[in-house]
Amino acid sequence: MKRKKIYKPSGKQNVFSRIPFLGLFAVLFLCLFLAGPVPGHAAANITLTWDKNTETDLAGYVVYTGTASGSYTETLDVGNMNSVDISGLQEGATYYYAAKAYNTSGLYSEYSNEVSYNVPVTTYTLTASGGPNGTISPSGAISISSGASQTFTVTPASGYTISGVSVDGVSVGAPASYTFSNVTANHTISATFEAVAQYTITASPGSGGTISPSGTITLSSGASQAYTIIPYDGYAISSVSVDGVNVGTPGSYSFSNVTANHTISATFEPVATYTITASTGSGGTISPSGTVSLSSGASKSYSITPKTGYKITKVTVDGVDKGALTSYTFSNVTANHSIKALFRKK
Repeated sequence: MKRKKIYKPSGKQNVFSRIPFLGLFAVLFLCLFLAGPVPGHAAANITLTWDKNTETDLAGYVVYTGTASGSYTETLDVGNMNSVDISGLQEGATYYYAAKAYNTSGLYSEYSNEVSYNVPVTTYTLTASGGPNGTISPSGAISISSGASQTFTVTPASGYTISGVSVDGVSVGAPASYTFSNVTANHTISATFEAVAQYTITASPGSGGTISPSGTITLSSGASQAYTIIPYDGYAISSVSVDGVNVGTPGSYSFSNVTANHTISATFEPVATYTITASTGSGGTISPSGTVSLSSGASKSYSITPKTGYKITKVTVDGVDKGALTSYTFSNVTANHSIKALFRKK
């Protein structure tokens, strides 16, 4: 059917001067039939039909359309036809229709009875299924309106990871979530899961210290673990080995992104100790006095103080005269030492 252009009549065309014509058109009825929503489109088509008038001077019909009852915003002149196809209707919207007949003199009937049509919303089904050892949410079959969106969350059980996610039978990798946007068809989404690989790290200290944590621990693939190596008093770290390879003498070591079994071990050795013996003659003091023990590399300071009426004569270190010092420091001690202070009256 060839449609005429949209027609908006002037005010004076809305009044009939011929009563018989007006009376016949006053019984004009419209019957509404659904031609479709068209699958896969967010719109629908309908067909409007009505009984054709019998007046010999009938020229045609104008169909009025609006989205509120009695308020029409569009007109369509369909000529001398008693049906019209309406397309491009939006899903979920309600449309109202009426018609007028007009004769060859340009006179119009009153509005026909009004009919309305609520365009159904097309829905689609999204079916989600998860394999064992994990979930996909929401799950099962859910209905969604055409053009809408839906997000699915994929969650593995403890000790498992996402192996793969398929959408409509096609792999999309292993995402933790997936969104269907602007849905215009049925879809499926499925997820599979696999056990996370497990690895062990075995820590063993030698005598003279500890490694923490000690013993064997199990980690999931990609995890990390830090270790602390602590010598006992009087001991020092001699070496630390990781997987049999010496890594020096660190006080800590971390395994990152673990993808294999590992070992870590530590050995300790006694710290060398040395003595410093301090002594004085009469007339003053040295502090600290007597013999003290120091670990190798340590330092020790001494203060020399004469009594009242006395002065320092000399200070000897390992038998060597250092002069009349009031203090002396042994630094980075790596041998036994002695220090002696002598005094005399002023």
